[in-house]
Amino acid sequence: NYDVLKKVIDINLSGTMLINNKFHRFLKQKGRIILITSEVASYDPLPFNGIYNISKNALESYAQALRQELNLLDQQVVTIQPGAVETPLSASSLDGTTDLVNSTKLYQKQAKHFLYLVKNFMGTPIKTEKLGKLVYKVSLKKRVKYSYKIHRSPGLVMLSILPKRLQCFIIKLLLNR
Repeated sequence: NYDVLKKVIDINLSGTMLINNKFHRFLKQKGRIILITSEVASYDPLPFNGIYNISKNALESYAQALRQELNLLDQQVVTIQPGAVETPLSASSLDGTTDLVNSTKLYQKQAKHFLYLVKNFMGTPIKTEKLGKLVYKVSLKKRVKYSYKIHRSPGLVMLSILPKRLQCFIIKLLLNR
């Protein structure tokens, strides 16, 4: 759905770009910008998650381009890629998948299996305070990495290292059973 895509891009990408554009002039020499992306930004998209994944991959690309540009000014861009975090978004992703199960005719069986997998393998989301502590620590460090990963899903990590053909085979096997 184009309207959903536009809304998600506006929130996850355009909003970040606008904020950085407006506030960059206040960034001190040798300062840094910390962007929160998502663990899915470094993985291939899963079914029924494409719009969110597109927006987070675009945010990662933006972060890298901004990193390259600000590096020329001795400023840094750091990304933090968390897995599930206890926010209204993590609860609404289950609601969205439940809505898909209730509304789709084309993917009825697969969407039910996907919802089961998400519920059982997403794991317990981390508290926002844990993510906040990492952001605070990164903001104070003298030397930082370009990217930090926190609370990654072991299943997604394993799936992502497989060749795309094998990923598709496994997803199809899991969702068509």
